[in-house]
Amino acid sequence: MFYAAVLCGVSANESVLKNGGFESLDRWGKALHNQNFAAVSQDKVDYIEGEKSLRMQINDSPRVYICVSQHLNLKASDRIAKGSFQYKAPNSSGMFLLNFYGKKGLKNLAINLPQTSEWKKIEFDHIFGEGAKSARIEIRLNKKGFMLVDDVKI
Repeated sequence: MFYAAVLCGVSANESVLKNGGFESLDRWGKALHNQNFAAVSQDKVDYIEGEKSLRMQINDSPRVYICVSQHLNLKASDRIAKGSFQYKAPNSSGMFLLNFYGKKGLKNLAINLPQTSEWKKIEFDHIFGEGAKSARIEIRLNKKGFMLVDDVKI
């Protein structure tokens, strides 16, 4: 959830992020950067919550990362981003980014996701500052291999 001094009109069970469990890929944009050996899909075998997770896969040496992203509208009073997600990257690595737009001087969040063969939960509590109008969440896969992501909450 995005919080200010009080919960900014978002109830504890409501998220500004849509489809964070990846039961659907609606609202998630994807960028494969014209690399036909890369794919973004749903994994119906290995997941944490629901019946699917996000699967990002690169089958050759990439020129650049691949990613999925979602744009989030914020309230003027939002100052803090709290959230969590789980990932598994048995033979690759990735990155989780949360970029804020609006007033200059906002502090973005970047979390490196090193290789791991087990599901790993990441939690964050990030103060980004005043004047943000929107944010963009981006999940990247950086090199050959695959990564699974599930249960993204913001």
